[in-house]
Amino acid sequence: MTIRDFYTAIQEAPALGLLVSTLVFLAGVLLVRRAAVRWVRERYDDEPEALRRLLVSVRNLTAALAVGGLVVIWAAELRTIAVSLLAVAVALTIGCKELIECLTGSFLRGVSKPFALGDRIEVAGHRGDVLDESFLHVKLLEVGPDELTHQRTGRTVTLPASLFLRNAVRNESALGRYVIHRLVVPLDRDKDDWEREERLLLGSANAVTTPYLDDVKRKMEALSRGEGIDAPRIDPHVLVQPGDSPGRINLVLRFPTPSHRKGRMADAVLRGYYAARRGGATSPPAS
Repeated sequence: MTIRDFYTAIQEAPALGLLVSTLVFLAGVLLVRRAAVRWVRERYDDEPEALRRLLVSVRNLTAALAVGGLVVIWAAELRTIAVSLLAVAVALTIGCKELIECLTGSFLRGVSKPFALGDRIEVAGHRGDVLDESFLHVKLLEVGPDELTHQRTGRTVTLPASLFLRNAVRNESALGRYVIHRLVVPLDRDKDDWEREERLLLGSANAVTTPYLDDVKRKMEALSRGEGIDAPRIDPHVLVQPGDSPGRINLVLRFPTPSHRKGRMADAVLRGYYAARRGGATSPPAS
């Protein structure tokens, strides 16, 4: 092969030209290093400390020169490879976006521990009891259709773990198996004796909650000590609030109840209250 043929081959195959340039450059760096080492040894042969220090400097400088030269020679190809890798990374990020968010949400859930298996939670409009959880999903036994309904629908809802990155989690089981439930009784402000109605409603709530009230108080005190918060009022109590229209008021009853029996307990309280209004005996606590 003549020099002209070799030059033509290099022009037709740029990679071959880069390879030849690399070999020539590395050969030149090795020759410079050998010459520098020889000069240092001849000049400082009788000074071991200086000789060792200069040999290390020559080695490091020639290594840096070799790396810098290779980067300059292959700069265009390195730029192409970097762009290709960036495109692949972007494609993987977009393609695996949901998976990455699920894993991140699962990590956040594991660190913050907003709920445990069996807790009743609400997140992103979905409410239910936690049946199962994994790195990618959380399965709920649905409760609904709204927050005032406490009956299970018989359906399960599988939520992606990514929901826990963007949405707040409301845990209705902070007291373990108990919660503080709210019950609203509307009254006519002018026709009804709301103070009498308040006494009747409290009497029914006390009758229903007495069997487990002490247990709830112990759990709330333990939670307050553990979290460093003031314990809320546990025993049944009534708040008086204005109604939706003029002349109406609401008696808002708050009382503790087992978290999975809120519907039954509310029904027992209302039955006892309406029985007392008719002059009958307050119904016994729901079993």
